[in-house]
Amino acid sequence: MIVGVAAEIPLVGKMLALQPELLFHQKGFKSEDPGDGEYKEEDSNTLNYLELPVLVKVKFGKFYAIAGPSFAYGIGGKSKTTYHDLIAGTTTKSTDKIKFGKEPDNYQGDDIYVDNAFDIGVQAGVGMKISVIVIDLRYGIGMTNLLDKPSGSPYDYKSKNGSLQLTVGVPIPFGD
Repeated sequence: MIVGVAAEIPLVGKMLALQPELLFHQKGFKSEDPGDGEYKEEDSNTLNYLELPVLVKVKFGKFYAIAGPSFAYGIGGKSKTTYHDLIAGTTTKSTDKIKFGKEPDNYQGDDIYVDNAFDIGVQAGVGMKISVIVIDLRYGIGMTNLLDKPSGSPYDYKSKNGSLQLTVGVPIPFGD
């Protein structure tokens, strides 16, 4: 889900513009652990961000291409887990909070911590304006690793955001 505002600042004639945006952007992922024949676990995670893309827009009539950097800050989220005990034939569901930052030492709670709240990324896409509606399809890739390598661990986790977004909006003209 994405909700936000954008401005279009002309740079060169009517063809080139700068488009800064301020968005509430939900990103997420699902994972499944098939277990060892005794259990199966399914996770669905939603990460909430405040995001500031600063995009260059090149217009071709009613069509356009858009690309540029984006800066996001994680503000929370939630994780839903479904655990299937295949031997007992039972299913347990839980919902936990996702928090950004380092997990406190000796933490015993159920919250899930994502080490890095700040995410720098790149977005690129295409769109078109039909009458008073703008339709935009873009892909964003995060460049920041969300999880740090655990101390003493031989594993270096690679966890970066990626999002395919389809937005529909109505531009509000100011000063035209």
